[in-house]
Amino acid sequence: MDIKSHVKRNESLAREELEQLRTETDPEKIYLGLQRYIRLRYLLEDDPYWNDDIAAFTRYSIKKTLEQSDDPAKLSDLGVNCAGSSSETTKHLLLLISLRKGLDIDLDPEKAACTATVRELAALLSAALLKAHR
Repeated sequence: MDIKSHVKRNESLAREELEQLRTETDPEKIYLGLQRYIRLRYLLEDDPYWNDDIAAFTRYSIKKTLEQSDDPAKLSDLGVNCAGSSSETTKHLLLLISLRKGLDIDLDPEKAACTATVRELAALLSAALLKAHR
């Protein structure tokens, strides 16, 4: 599967993951769903590597995406999405934006940007989802 097809397939699967997360209230299930969502958005759904540190996992995903691409120049054609980001910070911010929009929740931008781990981000999402359910 080429990179564009992989991105398109994973975007669809990631939307399905968000639909499940939208109604979830259990913090551990939110964490596991977020983990699946990130793996899909970062094109690492089948990769055994995991690091709860968002920055470390983001760096790894960029490295792997470049390795898997037969022509890294093609990545620039992917547009603004988590798979085509050119830097760790941009990719992290795009992830936060996709979660906020996809779950239709309010996230404090400063708190969200300061989350260092997926578990911290899951706790923030859990609180926002709980608030949205009220």
